[in-house]
Amino acid sequence: MTCYLAIMICIKYSIDVYTHEVTVTNKVKKAIGTSAELRKGDILTVYQLLLGLMLPSGNDAAIAVACAMGQIIHQNKKK
Repeated sequence: MTCYLAIMICIKYSIDVYTHEVTVTNKVKKAIGTSAELRKGDILTVYQLLLGLMLPSGNDAAIAVACAMGQIIHQNKKK
């Protein structure tokens, strides 16, 4: 569901998943379970995070994607 919603948000706000970069925050430390082994400060594209979310079922990647999508929505509501 996180992957699906992220893709829908990117489509809605014309975000290119292959080029839009996300800086991983400290919130990924809260992930429980499987991990894509992300670290605070890592810079990845949305596409790379979605791969980390789907392939190893990375809960840390799911958190990073969710945070990035929240920022996109928040920035676009200001406009």
